[in-house]
Amino acid sequence: MEEARKIPNVSDRSFVIATLAELMPVSLQKERNEAFEESLSLISDIPSFSDKMTRYEYLINISKRTNKVFAKKCLKMAFVLSSHEESEEHYSYRLSLIDAAYGIDEDFPDALSTVYNDDPARKAILEKNIIKKKKEAEEKKKFDPEVEDIASTPDQDKYADLAWQMLGKLNAGNHPPVKSSSYGFFLKGVAGYDYEGMYPLLSYYIHMLGSKYQGRNNSQKYIRPIFNVLHLCTTSFSKIYKLEVRDKYK
Repeated sequence: MEEARKIPNVSDRSFVIATLAELMPVSLQKERNEAFEESLSLISDIPSFSDKMTRYEYLINISKRTNKVFAKKCLKMAFVLSSHEESEEHYSYRLSLIDAAYGIDEDFPDALSTVYNDDPARKAILEKNIIKKKKEAEEKKKFDPEVEDIASTPDQDKYADLAWQMLGKLNAGNHPPVKSSSYGFFLKGVAGYDYEGMYPLLSYYIHMLGSKYQGRNNSQKYIRPIFNVLHLCTTSFSKIYKLEVRDKYK
């Protein structure tokens, strides 16, 4: 830890101290919490807004399982910072933080706007953001890969976009993998999509498989065959296309 404190770049110093805290065993819970707080205290000295937000998000993700109170504290501080401006970057981070709040506690996002009780105009904007994310969260809850007939909807883009969002949440640790599903209906539905719609749906499916069947042997058994089929199809289409092009210019 002493070596970490000597790192000259304050953003890197905050990151390394937070990482060391995450690696501490349960027996060092007091020391871990102190290190989390130390990492958090450094963020205010980081000059770049995006670097600050990255460090806040990192602390939230690594602390939410062992210290929810601290994770909520970090999230609230980050949320206040993201609300200082209405730029596209600030707005994007703000929505991401609301997503992260749902990953900690489903009721927590509603409490975020209260940090601006003395500023009704800004509070109204933040509540609008929270309502938007709440609607998305409700859609995601309804999205069950095993029972949802994704091919029957007239708006197929909705499910492709939803799968892409859920993949992002899965990678960020804000979406628990659905390990009980066999994905039978899901895969039948994917067959009715074009390539652009199929890509996010299959990406989500493969990542969920990786969560359900962990380890090298399971990867070889359940995941590798998918890549083999995709490779075979890609090469076949490529060869057909080359033949068509060759015949066209004969």
